[in-house]
Amino acid sequence: DDFVLLGEITLQDTRYVFGAKDRLFWISLRNTLLFCLFLLPLAVVPAIGMALILNSKLPGVKFFRAVYFLPSVAAVVGTSLIWRWLYTPTTGYIDYALSTLWSWFGQPAPEIGWLSDPQWVLVSIVILAAWQVVGYNTVLVLAGLQGIPITLYEAAQIDGANKWNQFWSVTLPMLQPTLFFVLITTMVTGLQVFNEPYTLFPARPIPENATTSVYYMYVQGFNQFNFGYASSVAWILFVIIFGITLVQFRLNRGEAYE
Repeated sequence: DDFVLLGEITLQDTRYVFGAKDRLFWISLRNTLLFCLFLLPLAVVPAIGMALILNSKLPGVKFFRAVYFLPSVAAVVGTSLIWRWLYTPTTGYIDYALSTLWSWFGQPAPEIGWLSDPQWVLVSIVILAAWQVVGYNTVLVLAGLQGIPITLYEAAQIDGANKWNQFWSVTLPMLQPTLFFVLITTMVTGLQVFNEPYTLFPARPIPENATTSVYYMYVQGFNQFNFGYASSVAWILFVIIFGITLVQFRLNRGEAYE
């Protein structure tokens, strides 16, 4: 009677039921892992593209380097307040831009509850976090690009490689140590996410789909004063971070190059 249903699955004629005493803990852990799963491509792939652009000799590149890095040094509370306003359904620019885009196709814009719909609250946090992290990742990838010897590209051009072949055969392999560091730091940042859900949702309690492991640990420790339980959550999160990092280090060691 103390267990709460989490889910169920039926295999052949057998029905398996999953339950837990603390349902919100497992929901927060699921949200944290999903957050990292969405954050990694949104914060790493655009960083590679922007770094490639900033590494070129286009006019005004130095200005855009500073602009892209600004979200990484801006105060989280202030940026979250701005994004909360952008997510507002009636006056926010995001829904206004989407409605304008849909009007070009003659279709009514779908109503998206960025901060109210359970299907979108986690997505809204991911978008904000990716916007904050991508500038920092861009600077790291740019530093890796500038460390690649130009002679490798010259040799590839002599062999007849075009820009696309040079990217796959020279740039990405030489960026492997930098990308590994970017993936590690982004993943650890994602697993420790707290500021975004705390500031985006001023009403308490925040939606279940926006509750992350660190936020749940904060609630247990500093709202309900269950310091022992909060410490247990912290240790579980530490084991997860350590395990994932260890696996990534092992995989990177197997793909190391001279």
